[in-house]
Amino acid sequence: MKKIIAYLFPIILVIIFIVTLNSAMYLKDSLSNISQDLKVVENDIKTGNWQRALKSIKSVENTWKQKVVPSIQFDVAKNDIIDLSTNFVRLRGAIIAKDKVSALIEINEAQENWKSLGK
Repeated sequence: MKKIIAYLFPIILVIIFIVTLNSAMYLKDSLSNISQDLKVVENDIKTGNWQRALKSIKSVENTWKQKVVPSIQFDVAKNDIIDLSTNFVRLRGAIIAKDKVSALIEINEAQENWKSLGK
């Protein structure tokens, strides 16, 4: 019985580590609606509803920092997290400046970074 436990414990531990380290692709979508929220922000930018866009991007940033990053930080490269965080900050700045072109560029880049996160 002790031999079985001695072999089984490391195997179960390795399986848990593998599942944990490959979970970002699934967790990023199940924990938040960032993809949908970015589409809402994009539509607000296109229509010129800057106040709603600013409110929405602040909500996206809050969700990103408090829910998504802590759950995916073990599986995703730090540079990917920093890139997406930078996109959100630049996007917020473009919305505050009411710069439609820069905002659309940043939102499209953020959407692409979101799609490739965890792959």
